[in-house]
Amino acid sequence: MFGLPRGSEWIIILVIVILLFGPGRIAKLPAN
Repeated sequence: MFGLPRGSEWIIILVIVILLFGPGRIAKLPAN
């Protein structure tokens, strides 16, 4: 898609993927 993203671009993509994959599991960690 973006080829080889640099800087915070891949970080943003990673965050989006995490939010799409399972925000509940990620949210339970800091919630507890």
